[in-house]
Amino acid sequence: MRFLEFGKEHKRILVLFHASCMTWDFLRESIDLLAERFHVVVPVLPGYDMEDDSDYTGVEAIAAETEDWLLAEGYSDIAGLYGISMGGSICVRLLANGRIRVKKAVIDAGITPCQLPKWLSELLVMRDTSFMLMLKNSLGFFSRLVPEKKYGTDTFTKLRQVMEHASRTTIRNNFRSCNTYTMPETAAGQETVIRYWYGTFEKWQRRKDIQFVMRTFPQTQTEEIKGCSHAEFVMLHPVEFAEKLTAFIEA
Repeated sequence: MRFLEFGKEHKRILVLFHASCMTWDFLRESIDLLAERFHVVVPVLPGYDMEDDSDYTGVEAIAAETEDWLLAEGYSDIAGLYGISMGGSICVRLLANGRIRVKKAVIDAGITPCQLPKWLSELLVMRDTSFMLMLKNSLGFFSRLVPEKKYGTDTFTKLRQVMEHASRTTIRNNFRSCNTYTMPETAAGQETVIRYWYGTFEKWQRRKDIQFVMRTFPQTQTEEIKGCSHAEFVMLHPVEFAEKLTAFIEA
């Protein structure tokens, strides 16, 4: 797994995890703005690195590899942690591990483990994997779900390229891991100031995730991102996203 760094002249470290079906450079405009004030670290997640043919591993493995890298670089204390969707899952696990001290964290529509019987959880994995494979293999279906007019030609094209690049193994592992990743018996991270963001149009889908995060980290506060669906704030409003994240970390 690669780790990219921007704004290394700054002391305050901000780690950003992108979502599934994204590459790190979906965040590039926001990264450039954030790097004016922070030392930004961006893990390039396996399965979604356009420079290799890796497959997605899992939430626990990615959190551990990120922790190992940060500690090896001497970055044991960070000012900010952010993750969107699957990236939010990694944030949850990293915070719970407690190997890295995090001052403030945003879990943006983060996915949490299903509190369901194993067989039912596996059925959900099969359903979600089948849905994503339809998106991968059908341009027409993809175009209806991700309209080019709404997302813009550049974002539409990049999303399509990521879907074509992601292997069946990556897609399956991604959903299985986000639905079933394990947590420490006692979660650390109780001193971190945490916000759980969610879009207006995904509030119902995120209710169980919000409940899980607030049970695990009782200090968590929620915030609705008005007028947005899943992952739209960071993708479609990079300037506003960077400003909001900066304001939270610096408050």
